[in-house]
Amino acid sequence: MATDQAMSDRPSWKCEVCELPIAGDDGVLFMEYGDLRRRDDALDAWRQAHPGPAYSGEDHATYPERVHWHVRHHACGGEGEAVAVYVIESGRIDTWRKVAGWTAHLMEKRWLGDTDWAARLYSAGVGAI
Repeated sequence: MATDQAMSDRPSWKCEVCELPIAGDDGVLFMEYGDLRRRDDALDAWRQAHPGPAYSGEDHATYPERVHWHVRHHACGGEGEAVAVYVIESGRIDTWRKVAGWTAHLMEKRWLGDTDWAARLYSAGVGAI
């Protein structure tokens, strides 16, 4: 049991390119602002096509996906050629206390709910706590 607890003491960020863990300052978490604009446009179109107030399962299946937070090693491309990105260096979010601080900070952004931030936290191990 002590091993399981020790494993959950820190988030476990995994590179989406090589699928290996990111240690210390070796990587970044980032999302692209352009993806937020594209999602806003897709949401506008979806709302026009589905005026509600009730929606079918088929309607929900076509709802635009949330903007993806990427997790990558610097050696695997980091934020690559992305332009206008929100970047968090992995060393600045390598403890759960730092994750809580970043999450509180991001909650001030109007766009956080349009991203898959919660899914990133679960994939880093928050679901096991």
